[in-house]
Amino acid sequence: NQEGKQKTGSGIFMAVKSKFTEEIWELLLFAPFWVMEIISKADGVTDVEQKKIFYQEIKRLSTEKNSALTEEIFSEINKNLERVSSNLSSDKREPTYAMLDLRSALDEIPSELAGEGFCDVLFEMGINIADASGAMTNSGRRVEQAELRALAGLAILLEIDLAKLEKKDPKFVFQIHGYLKRIEKSVL
Repeated sequence: NQEGKQKTGSGIFMAVKSKFTEEIWELLLFAPFWVMEIISKADGVTDVEQKKIFYQEIKRLSTEKNSALTEEIFSEINKNLERVSSNLSSDKREPTYAMLDLRSALDEIPSELAGEGFCDVLFEMGINIADASGAMTNSGRRVEQAELRALAGLAILLEIDLAKLEKKDPKFVFQIHGYLKRIEKSVL
């Protein structure tokens, strides 16, 4: 029961957190903020609407049914937003490199904790942040080209299976694939 989990601050929520070192747990807590920074700063402007969507996403994901890992992370962020933000401000990692550290940490998470589900949630959060401002595009979204490139990079960093997203939004995923192909050509 969700109420009991939140009321006691123990049980399932503490069971998940206890499986991680303090350093890895902090990486997990910072991840949504790094997604926000990567996406919102891609076009050089962090829009008021993007900030609004970010905080709405934190609140929504703190109560939405998800993997135990995702629920606990967003619940803790929502309850301790000031503390997490303060700790993040003293972290000097660049968000893109920090996401590589996160990906390495997630690779070590037991499958029953659904680390992959957390990545999917982070990526969808990035899409919602990118879609919060800008002009409407041919995909029916308001995502600027720089933000689309940032989403393609985020898809790589989080190892997102775009085929799952393609069923929901084929035009948008086609645009992301276009940037992924450009990235691939520039690397090879």
